[in-house]
Amino acid sequence: MTTAALGCVGVLCLTLCAGCAAAGVGVPTTPSTAARLVEQHAAHLGLRVAQMVAALEFRQRR
Repeated sequence: MTTAALGCVGVLCLTLCAGCAAAGVGVPTTPSTAARLVEQHAAHLGLRVAQMVAALEFRQRR
């Protein structure tokens, strides 16, 4: 299991083989699927999506 950042959409969980994870290969998803997966990942972390996006924006400004 790995995570992938989708810009301002947020972060989602992905299950990739070790080779793809190491190579940084992304999995193509539709925008609606990506949004759903981001929401699920935020819920796993106990966050709202807006909190996740704010944290990502803060990290990018540093």
